[in-house]
Amino acid sequence: MSLVKEGDEEAFIEIIRRYEKRLINFFYHLGWDYYMSEDLTQEVFLKVYRYRKSYAQTAAFKTFIYTIAKNLWIDHLRRAKHDPDRISLDTPVGSGLDRGLLRDVIQDEQAREPSSRTEQAEIADAIMKSVDTLDEQDQLIFMMIAKEKLKYKEVAEILDIPEGTVKSKLYYIYRKLRNRLKDYDPDEM
Repeated sequence: MSLVKEGDEEAFIEIIRRYEKRLINFFYHLGWDYYMSEDLTQEVFLKVYRYRKSYAQTAAFKTFIYTIAKNLWIDHLRRAKHDPDRISLDTPVGSGLDRGLLRDVIQDEQAREPSSRTEQAEIADAIMKSVDTLDEQDQLIFMMIAKEKLKYKEVAEILDIPEGTVKSKLYYIYRKLRNRLKDYDPDEM
């Protein structure tokens, strides 16, 4: 980041290369909307570039970029509350095995056949639904540790909470998810 601060555009391109997929996945697993994930990822990089001159290394760069991502996610949630009629093309429609995405219906594509859904996809769907029931901070903690592989200390810095709180919350998050998924039967979904 110090090279970006000095005007090295190649260094900025390297930051994008290193973090783009990770940030898209981070946002996707919070909102389950790929296009929104791409948009928010672009906003992260815009903010990094916009504030490059005032950047001061007070923590690891990974902490810095995920703090920006966390703040953008919270802003996104606030905007969504004020615009509840906004619907993503990745919005699930239908139920059970006939579930698909709004984009598929709009494009008049044939809905996925029930037989094409694998058990793995159904398990992923059940996990997604369970994660969606967590509160905002618990979702962030789960995604940062389980998906992004951030360390407890990094998550604590990003969320501005004690490291011990991150550890105890994660314990309860995993417990909640295990309890919600313990009776999972893919044939009943």
